[in-house]
Amino acid sequence: MKQVIELKEGMENIIIDKDSDILMLFQGGHLDTAFKLIFNEPNIKSDIKIKAVIRSSDVFKIEPLIRINKGSKGVTAHLSIDVLLLDEQISVKAKPSMEILENDVKVSHSLRVTKLNKDHLFYLNTKGLNDSSEVLIKAFLNRY
Repeated sequence: MKQVIELKEGMENIIIDKDSDILMLFQGGHLDTAFKLIFNEPNIKSDIKIKAVIRSSDVFKIEPLIRINKGSKGVTAHLSIDVLLLDEQISVKAKPSMEILENDVKVSHSLRVTKLNKDHLFYLNTKGLNDSSEVLIKAFLNRY
């Protein structure tokens, strides 16, 4: 099951009880939150992607925790956080973590922070795209 969730302040814990692909989006503003992605059932496969576009005045602090509870044998889960910076002087805090209370599971997480590629911007501008940064932002968000 594919699901899209908007990241916001005061995120609730999310119970993952069936196979799923989850995309969580943050497109600017203030975000300072921690939440749990909780697995209670066995043999669930889940791919969770967090994507954030951060501008100069934005705050992005996030602490997602994958929790695999006892009785959840065979769970396969991956959490990836992908952040696109639109300014040089931005501070981002992202701290993915795991709490695994069951054996025989495959759980991982990753974090990537990038900025707009100046060569890509230049190329698109030479082709007549004046809003090339918006095109690259949309491409970043649509890679799912």
